Amino acid sequence: MNIQNFRHNFLKKLYLYAGRIFIFTGLIFIFLRCTERQRLNPLDPQNPHTEGKPQNVQVFSNADTVFLSWQGPSPNIISFYKIYRTQYPSGKIEKYMEHPPNSTHLTDRKVDSGKSYTYQIASVVQDYESPPSDPVTITPGPTYTWVIDGSNGYILKLTHDCQHFIFKRFISSFPEYIAINPYSGVAWILDDFSNMIYALNAKGELLYNQYGYRRPEVIDIHWKSSNAWLLDKTDGGALIKLSSAGNEIFSFTSLKNPKGIVVDQNTNNCWIADALLKKVILVKSPTSVEALNYPFVAPQAVALHQGDGNLWVADSTSVLVFDHSGKKLLSKTETSNFSYLLTVDQNTGDCWVVDRLSVSKYSSAGTLEFNMKGFDYPFSISVNSYDGSCLVVDRYPSRLVRISKDGANLTPISLVNYPTSVSIQNKYN
Repeated sequence: MNIQNFRHNFLKKLYLYAGRIFIFTGLIFIFLRCTERQRLNPLDPQNPHTEGKPQNVQVFSNADTVFLSWQGPSPNIISFYKIYRTQYPSGKIEKYMEHPPNSTHLTDRKVDSGKSYTYQIASVVQDYESPPSDPVTITPGPTYTWVIDGSNGYILKLTHDCQHFIFKRFISSFPEYIAINPYSGVAWILDDFSNMIYALNAKGELLYNQYGYRRPEVIDIHWKSSNAWLLDKTDGGALIKLSSAGNEIFSFTSLKNPKGIVVDQNTNNCWIADALLKKVILVKSPTSVEALNYPFVAPQAVALHQGDGNLWVADSTSVLVFDHSGKKLLSKTETSNFSYLLTVDQNTGDCWVVDRLSVSKYSSAGTLEFNMKGFDYPFSISVNSYDGSCLVVDRYPSRLVRISKDGANLTPISLVNYPTSVSIQNKYN
């Protein structure tokens, strides 16, 4: 064998062995990479960061029921889930239940309204139990909160504690006002930019929309009939009574500058505050209209306690109360910096009043309980009749806040970017 043939055969074998080593090394590399990728799976028990704990835990409530969902591994991998629950104020963590591996949803009906609960979920693989998931906390209760987020045209339905979404629904570019029928859960939404009226059911599904109103500004609902009374400020203002399907029943147009309305749930008649007429008017039909016999300055808003029939009036420089016969009961001037919004707690008869820079609360007897300052143009309010708190949309800071019933706490609600209107869906018998 000459030197040239020897060199050729040697190089051939060298290439052959090198190729085998390369393939073997590549297989080892691929195996290691696959193993590394597997370990990067957040549901892998050997993931160094999550150790296989369930991810994306979501929670919401419906009255006295809590619903949980999460992301878990394949049911072929795990044996079962462990659900841990902490109930407050005790703060004791308990293993609530074991949950089958083929389900990543849980309905908890063993909760009490008004109490807070924290949930965590662990995956169990044979003898291995993962660390618990990130905690989620919720306070179930009988109310829902509907909010317009004006920054993106969404209607938000929030849980009782206002900490979780039930749904987000895009409705229009510039929705401005929302009112809820507590019996049916139907929401009426006004868009005075697009001249539209919308109705959504309790699930957020669009029931209908109506076009043709030039300035729809305020709406209130008769709960039993689902009729609605709409204030459309076209050419001075018109009060329009609508059927539950949004069709016009009649209109009353002898107005100049109507500011607020409220429906009497016992009679399905409507009270109007007209600042330019300087009157508070009760409209029963186009030909049946009554006005309170009182020298108002410039009435801005009206609210009615449906139980005793007492009518509260924000008359810019004072707050007045009239009984069902029209007799004046009270006149309060403590919050006289142009009061223009008010709402009544239907359980207690207490009244919340808004002026340009503050929010006040009066007892049903007319005693001023507190005056909370630090606001910059409160634009919408709604009272929670379950716990006596009040939600306030403060327009220019773009915030939604909850004031406790005693005025001791003010809590921001962080789920809304640019709130324009709020309405609490209370539960009434």
